[in-house]
Amino acid sequence: MANFLSPLSLRYLDAWEVQDGKFWEVQAPFSYAVGAPDGTTVIHVPAGFRTDFASTPRILWPLIPPTGWYGKICVIHDQLYQCGKIGDMLIDQKYADDVLNEGMCVLAAAWILEHGRTQPGFPQHPHGELRTLMTREAVYCGVRIGGQFTWRRYRKQEKK
Repeated sequence: MANFLSPLSLRYLDAWEVQDGKFWEVQAPFSYAVGAPDGTTVIHVPAGFRTDFASTPRILWPLIPPTGWYGKICVIHDQLYQCGKIGDMLIDQKYADDVLNEGMCVLAAAWILEHGRTQPGFPQHPHGELRTLMTREAVYCGVRIGGQFTWRRYRKQEKK
């Protein structure tokens, strides 16, 4: 079953530490178990790994900010793009993007349970399912279309 196996602990990197100041550094190892095909594949992100969460163009930030309810899986996705493998298993871009989509489903379900209509006494977000579905579809389509350039850049760096 797909699930996050550890909490995400981050530190924001100031502009003097990185060129554009929009990166975070993972402070403790972070893991995610991929649900398909059997739930035994685990992606590990080491402490010290740098992420920018969702690499959303700035013009789209009002609709899809770099950080949001989907942030944890964006860190996993960044790891997959940068490494191109899980352990010794080589992966392709579609696999990495499908892991992103799966993780967004896991996180959307948690978000809906926390903010949706299922718990009495909590503020309700009408149509929480639709909100998370639309965001998930937009993020997934974005990485399928625009992510190929980043994927190829990382693969070229590996060959050098």
